[in-house]
Amino acid sequence: MFDLTSMILAGKATERHQMSARPTAPTGPGPQPRRPRAGTGRVRLATMLRRLADRVEPRAVQPCQTAS
Repeated sequence: MFDLTSMILAGKATERHQMSARPTAPTGPGPQPRRPRAGTGRVRLATMLRRLADRVEPRAVQPCQTAS
């Protein structure tokens, strides 16, 4: 009923996970930091959408209300 291959793979994966917490565990370099993809393009798009929204429905300036 049980798949022998999956039991062996699960046992090896568990052993690898447990051994990785040891002080003598091998360490490798971490992932390289990626360059941000959305730099100025996101800002330009947000500015364009804000201007378009102001043209479609301009905002009225609301005066500040003081607390009484």
